[in-house]
Amino acid sequence: MKSSILISLACFVFFCSCSKDSELNSEAEIIKMNFAFGEVYINNEKGTANAPDNTNLKQLIPNIEVSKGATVYPPSGTMLDFSETVDFTVTSEDKKVQNYFSISINLPIAEFKVYDCTACTNANPSPTIVAGAKIEIFKEENQENVKILELFTDNNGEITFYGDRTKLYYAIVSKGNAQCTKDGYLIRGVAQTQEDIYNCSYYMNDVEIGDLIYWDLNGDGRLDNQDHSDYLHISYDEYYGLDNNVYITE
Repeated sequence: MKSSILISLACFVFFCSCSKDSELNSEAEIIKMNFAFGEVYINNEKGTANAPDNTNLKQLIPNIEVSKGATVYPPSGTMLDFSETVDFTVTSEDKKVQNYFSISINLPIAEFKVYDCTACTNANPSPTIVAGAKIEIFKEENQENVKILELFTDNNGEITFYGDRTKLYYAIVSKGNAQCTKDGYLIRGVAQTQEDIYNCSYYMNDVEIGDLIYWDLNGDGRLDNQDHSDYLHISYDEYYGLDNNVYITE
């Protein structure tokens, strides 16, 4: 009789223990993460957020919501250095699952404003702003330029590109048949004044009001095959600021 009671108690304790374990959550996800400036977009355990220009990446405090009962390290509310990617570990309530999330913060690299020079003439040399222009962003991987992003200008012809300020990016800008290059040369702008012509670095006597001006990429005072390029080079320049006027033509 005594043995039967002990066996019954043991079974009851075991059952309760199993029941309690089965109630513990096995999910280990970041439900939401945000900073004072906005939310983090998380996809496939990698997250990014775009921060304002003057953000101090070395002193940021994330607010993190995780799965029910789960824990995250570093904890929510901890001041962290996001000048490089920060890794977070989320452990489920039942301790059986751990997931890892890499979070990076992007800063503005360039503020594009796109103009169309197609209709520029001597009588009307002013280009028009382009809403809906496509800006394809590339970065170099294994000695090839790989597209990482597509942006489109707003009704004012503007869009901000966010990224890693330590890296060089490349861009192709277009809308319909209008491109940021013509005959293999990158378009620098259009000569709207005599001063624009004087500031042109190559064959000044051949440039007239309403003409396109191209980038003399190697600065040798002439346009030749050495100045051909399919891409705009985009990098953050603290001295010149974020403004990047881009000109396209058919």
